[in-house]
Amino acid sequence: MEKGISLQVMLKEINMQLMDTSFPSIALEFLVKRLADLEYRMSISCDEKIQLMSLISAFIEIRQIVAK
Repeated sequence: MEKGISLQVMLKEINMQLMDTSFPSIALEFLVKRLADLEYRMSISCDEKIQLMSLISAFIEIRQIVAK
């Protein structure tokens, strides 16, 4: 927020970077669904700060999925 980067720009970049990762398919499926949900909520004008917290929580959750 301090640098002026919008969450939508971050989501687009994260989506592009996910295709180059070596996450298990179940982890990628989880992340892609969560990111799609975030993009949808951003498109209907939900609070960006709350959605940013949701993005962070998705990556915290993915650590548990990958660790299994």
